[in-house]
Amino acid sequence: MKVKRLRNLTANTLNISGLTIASENEVGVPRVVTQEKRIDTITTMGGYRIEIYETTMRLIEGLPAFEKGTLLIVSLLVVRAAPSRQDLLFPAGIIKDPEGNIIGAQALSR
Repeated sequence: MKVKRLRNLTANTLNISGLTIASENEVGVPRVVTQEKRIDTITTMGGYRIEIYETTMRLIEGLPAFEKGTLLIVSLLVVRAAPSRQDLLFPAGIIKDPEGNIIGAQALSR
């Protein structure tokens, strides 16, 4: 598949297959707005109480409209929150430097 434009809307510059893709985070990083609802509480053998929540994805903020010929690199959560958007990809096989900073990915995924 040939694309006209590949936009990196993550917070990090990515190196993928020798191609450096600068972050466009100055335009904003798309985010998923969630809603949490408490559905249960568990008690551990040590007596600690831990609440269990159900999280629902409500909407995505800052995601540009579909543009023919353009693919957007976003977070996995954004891809999962917009299953009808075939133009969304996320970094797969994250590569980090010794300090733990993301410096690249092995591939892109849907």
